[in-house]
Amino acid sequence: MANNLDILTAEGKVTVGTEDVSGVHGQRIIGGFKKSTPTTITKAVATAGTGVVLIGSETKAVYVLLCATKASGDNTGDVMIGPTGVDKDSSRQVVLPAGAIWEYRAPAGYYIDLNELFVDADNNNDGVDGWYQPV
Repeated sequence: MANNLDILTAEGKVTVGTEDVSGVHGQRIIGGFKKSTPTTITKAVATAGTGVVLIGSETKAVYVLLCATKASGDNTGDVMIGPTGVDKDSSRQVVLPAGAIWEYRAPAGYYIDLNELFVDADNNNDGVDGWYQPV
């Protein structure tokens, strides 16, 4: 698969070449810039009141966007996001009503480890969908 390498000018877009991106994933350098492909997340809470880790291994990200939803899109209660120990009855979380979005952008030079974020929900099988930008 080939992608055009374009430059935007005041007059419009100019194609200056192409690149082969067959089998390319993650980061690569193009013209001095790093490219990193966003990765999707879907996490459902099997048992309401029991927080589950967002991602089960160290995962460094500079940006995270999560939407409170059920995987099938019909969340009917709140979803909580926070550190270990998050549960629907503690005050250690951000509470998202159905359809709400939580967004985090790490300061320059920092990252968030998604293995340190947990999700809980008012109802079984509710959770979050979203994506993150890896370091």
